[in-house]
Amino acid sequence: MKNIIAVIAIIIVLVLIFSYTFQFIKNVSQGLNFTFEKKEVSEKKPVSKQTKQSPVIKSKNIKTGSLIDTSIISGPKQGEIINNTNEIVFEWEAKDFSKELEKEIKFETKVEGIDDNWKSTSSKKRIIKFPAGQKEYKFLVRAKTNNLIDLTPASRTFKINISPYFGKLRISGAKEKTSSHPSQIILSSNIDEKERINITNWSIKGYKGEITIPQGIEKYQPYGIVNDVFIDKNDKVYLLSGNSPFGANKNFRLNKCFGYYSNYQSFYPSFSKSCPKTTYENLSDLNQYCQEFILDLSTCEIPNYSNNYNVSSNYNCTSYIQDNFNYTGCLKHHSQDKDFLKNYWYVYLSSNIVSDYRDTLYMYDKNNLFVNKYKYRY
Repeated sequence: MKNIIAVIAIIIVLVLIFSYTFQFIKNVSQGLNFTFEKKEVSEKKPVSKQTKQSPVIKSKNIKTGSLIDTSIISGPKQGEIINNTNEIVFEWEAKDFSKELEKEIKFETKVEGIDDNWKSTSSKKRIIKFPAGQKEYKFLVRAKTNNLIDLTPASRTFKINISPYFGKLRISGAKEKTSSHPSQIILSSNIDEKERINITNWSIKGYKGEITIPQGIEKYQPYGIVNDVFIDKNDKVYLLSGNSPFGANKNFRLNKCFGYYSNYQSFYPSFSKSCPKTTYENLSDLNQYCQEFILDLSTCEIPNYSNNYNVSSNYNCTSYIQDNFNYTGCLKHHSQDKDFLKNYWYVYLSSNIVSDYRDTLYMYDKNNLFVNKYKYRY
Protein backbone atom coordinates (compact mmCIF):
# COMPACT_ATOMS: atom_id res chain seq x y z
CA MET A 1 0.00 0.00 0.00
CA LYS A 2 2.77 2.33 0.92
CA ASN A 3 4.44 1.55 -2.38
CA ILE A 4 1.37 2.60 -4.38
CA ILE A 5 1.11 5.88 -2.57
CA ALA A 6 4.77 6.57 -3.20
CA VAL A 7 4.36 5.93 -6.95
CA ILE A 8 1.37 8.29 -7.18
CA ALA A 9 3.28 10.98 -5.34
CA ILE A 10 6.18 10.67 -7.72
CA ILE A 11 3.83 10.88 -10.71
CA ILE A 12 2.21 14.04 -9.35
CA VAL A 13 5.59 15.65 -8.75
CA LEU A 14 6.69 14.80 -12.31
CA VAL A 15 3.48 16.27 -13.81
CA LEU A 16 3.94 19.47 -11.86
CA ILE A 17 7.57 19.71 -12.89
CA PHE A 18 6.65 19.14 -16.57
CA SER A 19 3.84 21.67 -16.43
CA TYR A 20 6.01 24.41 -14.93
CA THR A 21 8.81 23.61 -17.36
CA PHE A 22 6.45 23.88 -20.41
CA GLN A 23 5.02 27.19 -19.21
CA PHE A 24 8.48 28.58 -18.60
CA ILE A 25 9.65 27.58 -22.10
CA LYS A 26 6.52 29.13 -23.69
CA ASN A 27 7.00 32.41 -21.87
CA VAL A 28 10.65 32.59 -22.81
CA SER A 29 9.81 31.83 -26.44
CA GLN A 30 7.18 34.58 -26.62
CA GLY A 31 9.52 37.04 -25.03
CA LEU A 32 12.24 36.29 -27.54
CA ASN A 33 9.84 36.57 -30.49
CA PHE A 34 8.53 39.93 -29.28
CA THR A 35 12.00 41.30 -28.88
CA PHE A 36 13.07 40.07 -32.33
CA GLU A 37 10.03 41.48 -34.14
CA LYS A 38 10.37 44.78 -32.36
CA LYS A 39 14.00 45.04 -33.31
CA GLU A 40 13.26 44.08 -36.88
CA VAL A 41 10.57 46.76 -37.14
CA SER A 42 12.81 49.37 -35.58
CA GLU A 43 15.57 48.61 -38.07
CA LYS A 44 13.20 48.83 -41.10
CA LYS A 45 13.15 52.22 -42.78
CA PRO A 46 9.79 53.95 -42.65
CA VAL A 47 7.82 53.94 -45.92
CA SER A 48 5.76 57.02 -46.79
CA LYS A 49 2.81 56.57 -49.08
CA GLN A 50 2.73 59.06 -51.98
CA THR A 51 -0.69 59.94 -53.21
CA LYS A 52 -1.16 61.74 -56.61
CA GLN A 53 -3.00 64.94 -55.97
CA SER A 54 -4.62 67.31 -58.44
CA PRO A 55 -2.90 70.69 -58.87
CA VAL A 56 -4.24 73.51 -56.80
CA ILE A 57 -5.75 75.89 -59.34
CA LYS A 58 -4.70 79.08 -57.60
CA SER A 59 -1.12 78.08 -57.01
CA LYS A 60 1.35 80.27 -58.80
CA ASN A 61 3.58 77.27 -59.39
CA ILE A 62 1.15 75.49 -61.71
CA LYS A 63 2.18 75.91 -65.34
CA THR A 64 1.16 72.64 -66.94
CA GLY A 65 -2.10 72.13 -68.77
CA SER A 66 -3.22 68.96 -67.01
CA LEU A 67 -6.69 70.39 -66.41
CA ILE A 68 -7.24 72.20 -69.72
CA ASP A 69 -7.38 71.12 -73.34
CA THR A 70 -8.05 72.94 -76.64
CA SER A 71 -9.78 71.61 -79.75
CA ILE A 72 -10.61 73.10 -83.17
CA ILE A 73 -14.28 72.65 -84.02
CA SER A 74 -14.47 74.50 -87.37
CA GLY A 75 -12.07 75.38 -90.18
CA PRO A 76 -10.03 73.66 -92.89
CA LYS A 77 -9.36 70.00 -92.34
CA GLN A 78 -5.86 68.66 -91.84
CA GLY A 79 -4.06 68.70 -95.21
CA GLU A 80 -6.91 70.43 -97.03
CA ILE A 81 -6.18 72.53 -100.14
CA ILE A 82 -8.14 75.81 -100.27
CA ASN A 83 -8.56 76.97 -103.87
CA ASN A 84 -11.60 79.26 -103.92
CA THR A 85 -10.96 81.87 -101.24
CA ASN A 86 -8.20 83.55 -99.27
CA GLU A 87 -10.39 84.14 -96.21
CA ILE A 88 -10.28 81.31 -93.67
CA VAL A 89 -12.36 81.07 -90.48
CA PHE A 90 -11.30 78.97 -87.50
CA GLU A 91 -13.41 78.25 -84.42
CA TRP A 92 -12.33 76.41 -81.28
CA GLU A 93 -13.25 75.53 -77.71
CA ALA A 94 -11.58 74.66 -74.41
CA LYS A 95 -12.33 71.59 -72.33
CA ASP A 96 -11.48 71.50 -68.61
CA PHE A 97 -12.26 69.59 -65.43
CA SER A 98 -13.19 72.59 -63.37
CA LYS A 99 -16.12 74.97 -63.86
CA GLU A 100 -14.20 77.51 -61.84
CA LEU A 101 -11.87 78.02 -64.80
CA GLU A 102 -14.51 79.01 -67.35
CA LYS A 103 -14.44 82.72 -66.55
CA GLU A 104 -10.66 82.80 -66.60
CA ILE A 105 -10.09 81.02 -69.90
CA LYS A 106 -8.54 82.97 -72.75
CA PHE A 107 -6.88 81.83 -75.95
CA GLU A 108 -3.76 82.38 -77.99
CA THR A 109 -3.54 81.75 -81.74
CA LYS A 110 -0.71 81.67 -84.21
CA VAL A 111 -0.38 81.10 -87.96
CA GLU A 112 3.04 79.81 -88.87
CA GLY A 113 4.10 81.68 -91.98
CA ILE A 114 2.22 84.87 -91.02
CA ASP A 115 2.40 85.55 -87.26
CA ASP A 116 5.72 86.08 -85.54
CA ASN A 117 4.20 85.72 -82.07
CA TRP A 118 1.12 84.30 -80.38
CA LYS A 119 -1.96 86.52 -80.50
CA SER A 120 -4.08 86.72 -77.36
CA THR A 121 -7.89 86.81 -77.59
CA SER A 122 -11.01 86.10 -75.55
CA SER A 123 -12.89 85.10 -78.68
CA LYS A 124 -13.41 81.55 -79.89
CA LYS A 125 -13.14 82.55 -83.53
CA ARG A 126 -10.53 84.06 -85.86
CA ILE A 127 -10.94 85.22 -89.47
CA ILE A 128 -7.67 85.22 -91.41
CA LYS A 129 -7.04 86.75 -94.83
CA PHE A 130 -4.09 85.11 -96.53
CA PRO A 131 -1.87 86.69 -99.21
CA ALA A 132 -2.14 85.62 -102.83
CA GLY A 133 -0.09 82.68 -104.07
CA GLN A 134 0.45 79.01 -103.27
CA LYS A 135 1.74 78.23 -99.78
CA GLU A 136 1.28 75.83 -96.86
CA TYR A 137 0.31 77.21 -93.45
CA LYS A 138 -0.16 75.84 -89.94
CA PHE A 139 -2.76 77.26 -87.57
CA LEU A 140 -2.34 76.73 -83.81
CA VAL A 141 -4.58 77.62 -80.87
CA ARG A 142 -4.17 77.03 -77.14
CA ALA A 143 -6.30 77.78 -74.11
CA LYS A 144 -4.91 79.41 -71.01
CA THR A 145 -5.87 80.90 -67.64
CA ASN A 146 -3.90 83.03 -65.23
CA ASN A 147 -1.93 80.00 -64.09
CA LEU A 148 -2.65 77.25 -66.61
CA ILE A 149 -1.74 76.82 -70.27
CA ASP A 150 -2.38 74.00 -72.71
CA LEU A 151 1.07 72.69 -73.57
CA THR A 152 -0.26 70.74 -76.58
CA PRO A 153 -2.00 73.35 -78.79
CA ALA A 154 -4.61 72.20 -81.31
CA SER A 155 -3.33 72.60 -84.86
CA ARG A 156 -4.30 72.29 -88.52
CA THR A 157 -1.97 72.29 -91.53
CA PHE A 158 -3.48 73.32 -94.86
CA LYS A 159 -2.54 74.91 -98.18
CA ILE A 160 -3.76 78.13 -99.79
CA ASN A 161 -3.82 77.68 -103.56
CA ILE A 162 -5.01 80.97 -105.06
CA SER A 163 -3.81 83.04 -107.99
CA PRO A 164 -0.99 85.57 -107.64
CA TYR A 165 -3.49 87.96 -109.26
CA PHE A 166 -5.92 87.60 -106.38
CA GLY A 167 -7.03 91.10 -105.35
CA LYS A 168 -5.70 92.64 -108.54
CA LEU A 169 -8.68 91.87 -110.75
CA ARG A 170 -12.27 91.35 -109.66
CA ILE A 171 -15.74 90.79 -111.04
CA SER A 172 -17.42 94.07 -110.23
CA GLY A 173 -20.83 93.54 -111.85
CA ALA A 174 -23.12 91.27 -113.82
CA LYS A 175 -26.27 92.06 -115.83
CA GLU A 176 -28.68 89.59 -117.30
CA LYS A 177 -29.60 89.45 -120.96
CA THR A 178 -32.67 91.42 -122.11
CA SER A 179 -34.57 91.71 -125.37
CA SER A 180 -32.48 94.72 -126.34
CA HIS A 181 -29.10 94.08 -124.71
CA PRO A 182 -26.69 91.16 -124.30
CA SER A 183 -25.67 89.89 -120.88
CA GLN A 184 -22.73 91.64 -119.32
CA ILE A 185 -19.98 90.72 -116.85
CA ILE A 186 -17.75 93.58 -115.75
CA LEU A 187 -14.15 93.11 -114.64
CA SER A 188 -12.27 95.87 -112.81
CA SER A 189 -8.54 96.13 -112.20
CA ASN A 190 -6.68 97.25 -109.11
CA ILE A 191 -3.03 97.18 -110.08
CA ASP A 192 -0.02 99.47 -109.98
CA GLU A 193 0.78 102.06 -112.62
CA LYS A 194 3.46 100.02 -114.38
CA GLU A 195 1.81 96.60 -114.02
CA ARG A 196 -0.04 94.82 -116.84
CA ILE A 197 -2.01 91.58 -116.63
CA ASN A 198 -2.68 89.23 -119.52
CA ILE A 199 -6.21 87.84 -119.05
CA THR A 200 -6.53 85.84 -122.27
CA ASN A 201 -7.50 82.22 -121.49
CA TRP A 202 -8.78 83.16 -118.05
CA SER A 203 -12.13 81.55 -117.27
CA ILE A 204 -15.32 82.46 -115.44
CA LYS A 205 -17.58 79.72 -114.16
CA GLY A 206 -21.17 79.85 -112.98
CA TYR A 207 -24.28 77.73 -112.69
CA LYS A 208 -25.09 78.12 -116.41
CA GLY A 209 -21.65 77.20 -117.67
CA GLU A 210 -18.19 78.54 -118.31
CA ILE A 211 -16.62 81.14 -120.60
CA THR A 212 -13.00 81.68 -121.61
CA ILE A 213 -11.64 85.15 -122.33
CA PRO A 214 -10.38 85.31 -125.94
CA GLN A 215 -7.87 87.58 -127.67
CA GLY A 216 -8.54 91.10 -128.95
CA ILE A 217 -7.16 94.08 -130.86
CA GLU A 218 -5.71 96.77 -128.61
CA LYS A 219 -5.39 99.52 -131.23
CA TYR A 220 -8.33 98.58 -133.34
CA GLN A 221 -8.11 98.43 -137.12
CA PRO A 222 -10.53 96.52 -139.35
CA TYR A 223 -7.74 94.13 -140.32
CA GLY A 224 -5.60 94.55 -137.25
CA ILE A 225 -3.56 91.78 -135.67
CA VAL A 226 -5.29 89.88 -132.86
CA ASN A 227 -3.25 89.55 -129.66
CA ASP A 228 -3.77 88.68 -126.01
CA VAL A 229 -5.89 91.02 -123.92
CA PHE A 230 -3.79 93.04 -121.46
CA ILE A 231 -5.26 95.27 -118.79
CA ASP A 232 -3.68 98.23 -117.04
CA LYS A 233 -4.38 100.29 -113.95
CA ASN A 234 -8.07 101.29 -113.54
CA ASP A 235 -9.16 99.32 -116.62
CA LYS A 236 -12.60 97.79 -117.05
CA VAL A 237 -13.47 94.81 -119.23
CA TYR A 238 -16.99 94.28 -120.56
CA LEU A 239 -17.61 90.60 -121.28
CA LEU A 240 -20.67 90.60 -123.53
CA SER A 241 -22.74 87.73 -124.91
CA GLY A 242 -23.29 87.99 -128.65
CA ASN A 243 -21.31 89.25 -131.63
CA SER A 244 -19.08 92.27 -132.02
CA PRO A 245 -20.39 95.15 -134.19
CA PHE A 246 -17.33 94.58 -136.36
CA GLY A 247 -17.86 90.85 -136.82
CA ALA A 248 -16.65 87.58 -135.32
CA ASN A 249 -13.58 87.69 -133.08
CA LYS A 250 -13.41 91.50 -133.28
CA ASN A 251 -12.80 92.35 -129.63
CA PHE A 252 -11.38 95.79 -129.06
CA ARG A 253 -10.16 98.40 -126.64
CA LEU A 254 -11.68 101.86 -126.83
CA ASN A 255 -9.49 104.73 -127.95
CA LYS A 256 -10.03 108.44 -128.46
CA CYS A 257 -10.92 107.99 -132.13
CA PHE A 258 -13.74 105.48 -131.53
CA GLY A 259 -16.34 108.22 -131.51
CA TYR A 260 -16.25 108.23 -135.31
CA TYR A 261 -17.51 104.62 -135.34
CA SER A 262 -20.49 105.55 -133.20
CA ASN A 263 -21.85 107.56 -136.18
CA TYR A 264 -22.90 104.31 -137.87
CA GLN A 265 -22.47 101.56 -135.24
CA SER A 266 -24.37 100.86 -132.04
CA PHE A 267 -22.38 99.93 -128.95
CA TYR A 268 -23.47 98.51 -125.62
CA PRO A 269 -22.66 99.79 -123.15
CA SER A 270 -22.57 103.16 -124.85
CA PHE A 271 -19.65 105.57 -124.48
CA SER A 272 -19.26 109.29 -124.85
CA LYS A 273 -17.96 110.83 -128.07
CA SER A 274 -14.69 112.62 -127.60
CA CYS A 275 -12.39 112.88 -130.59
CA PRO A 276 -9.20 114.95 -130.98
CA LYS A 277 -9.79 118.58 -131.91
CA THR A 278 -8.08 120.42 -134.70
CA THR A 279 -5.96 123.41 -133.71
CA TYR A 280 -5.79 126.70 -135.54
CA GLU A 281 -2.17 126.05 -136.38
CA ASN A 282 -3.14 122.96 -138.38
CA LEU A 283 -5.59 124.99 -140.46
CA SER A 284 -3.26 127.82 -141.34
CA ASP A 285 -2.72 126.56 -144.93
CA LEU A 286 -6.44 126.37 -145.66
CA ASN A 287 -8.68 129.17 -146.91
CA GLN A 288 -11.20 130.98 -144.78
CA TYR A 289 -14.21 128.98 -146.01
CA CYS A 290 -12.53 125.69 -145.22
CA GLN A 291 -11.39 126.83 -141.80
CA GLU A 292 -14.87 128.03 -140.85
CA PHE A 293 -16.42 124.78 -142.04
CA ILE A 294 -14.02 122.63 -140.01
CA LEU A 295 -14.26 124.73 -136.85
CA ASP A 296 -18.06 124.40 -136.90
CA LEU A 297 -17.92 120.62 -136.85
CA SER A 298 -19.05 118.77 -133.73
CA THR A 299 -16.66 116.36 -132.02
CA CYS A 300 -16.34 113.06 -133.90
CA GLU A 301 -18.59 114.34 -136.70
CA ILE A 302 -17.88 112.97 -140.16
CA PRO A 303 -18.13 116.03 -142.45
CA ASN A 304 -20.68 116.24 -145.23
CA TYR A 305 -19.67 119.07 -147.53
CA SER A 306 -21.62 117.99 -150.61
CA ASN A 307 -23.90 121.05 -150.36
CA ASN A 308 -21.11 123.50 -149.60
CA TYR A 309 -19.59 124.60 -152.90
CA ASN A 310 -16.81 126.64 -151.30
CA VAL A 311 -15.56 123.54 -149.53
CA SER A 312 -16.30 120.83 -152.07
CA SER A 313 -14.62 122.78 -154.86
CA ASN A 314 -11.41 123.26 -152.90
CA TYR A 315 -9.08 120.28 -153.30
CA ASN A 316 -6.81 121.24 -150.41
CA CYS A 317 -9.81 121.52 -148.09
CA THR A 318 -11.45 118.23 -149.09
CA SER A 319 -8.11 116.42 -148.92
CA TYR A 320 -7.50 117.69 -145.42
CA ILE A 321 -11.01 116.71 -144.30
CA GLN A 322 -10.76 113.20 -145.76
CA ASP A 323 -7.35 112.68 -144.20
CA ASN A 324 -8.38 113.74 -140.70
CA PHE A 325 -12.08 113.56 -139.92
CA ASN A 326 -12.76 109.83 -139.80
CA TYR A 327 -11.52 106.85 -137.77
CA THR A 328 -8.74 105.92 -140.18
CA GLY A 329 -7.36 109.44 -140.33
CA CYS A 330 -7.66 109.92 -136.59
CA LEU A 331 -5.83 106.61 -135.95
CA LYS A 332 -3.10 107.65 -138.36
CA HIS A 333 -2.40 110.94 -136.63
CA HIS A 334 -3.04 110.06 -132.97
CA SER A 335 -2.30 106.38 -132.37
CA GLN A 336 1.03 107.27 -130.75
CA ASP A 337 -0.46 109.77 -128.33
CA LYS A 338 0.09 108.84 -124.68
CA ASP A 339 -3.62 109.19 -123.99
CA PHE A 340 -4.76 107.39 -127.14
CA LEU A 341 -6.05 104.25 -125.41
CA LYS A 342 -9.06 104.38 -123.09
CA ASN A 343 -9.65 102.22 -120.01
CA TYR A 344 -12.35 100.00 -121.54
CA TRP A 345 -12.19 96.65 -123.30
CA TYR A 346 -15.20 95.23 -125.19
CA VAL A 347 -14.93 91.44 -125.38
CA TYR A 348 -17.66 89.39 -127.07
CA LEU A 349 -18.42 85.80 -126.09
CA SER A 350 -20.25 82.98 -127.78
CA SER A 351 -22.33 82.09 -124.72
CA ASN A 352 -24.26 83.67 -121.88
CA ILE A 353 -23.56 82.42 -118.35
CA VAL A 354 -25.37 85.19 -116.42
CA SER A 355 -28.41 83.76 -114.65
CA ASP A 356 -31.68 85.67 -114.59
CA TYR A 357 -32.17 85.04 -110.88
CA ARG A 358 -29.12 84.45 -108.65
CA ASP A 359 -25.69 82.89 -108.90
CA THR A 360 -22.05 83.06 -107.88
CA LEU A 361 -19.46 83.60 -110.59
CA TYR A 362 -15.91 82.32 -110.04
CA MET A 363 -12.93 83.68 -111.97
CA TYR A 364 -9.73 81.67 -112.52
CA ASP A 365 -6.45 82.57 -114.20
CA LYS A 366 -4.98 80.58 -117.10
CA ASN A 367 -3.44 78.14 -114.60
CA ASN A 368 -6.90 77.52 -113.14
CA LEU A 369 -6.04 79.26 -109.86
CA PHE A 370 -8.77 81.18 -108.07
CA VAL A 371 -8.81 84.95 -108.59
CA ASN A 372 -12.19 86.27 -107.48
CA LYS A 373 -15.88 85.49 -106.99
CA TYR A 374 -19.02 87.57 -107.34
CA LYS A 375 -22.46 86.87 -105.87
CA TYR A 376 -25.53 88.48 -107.40
CA ARG A 377 -29.28 88.32 -107.15
CA TYR A 378 -31.94 90.01 -109.25
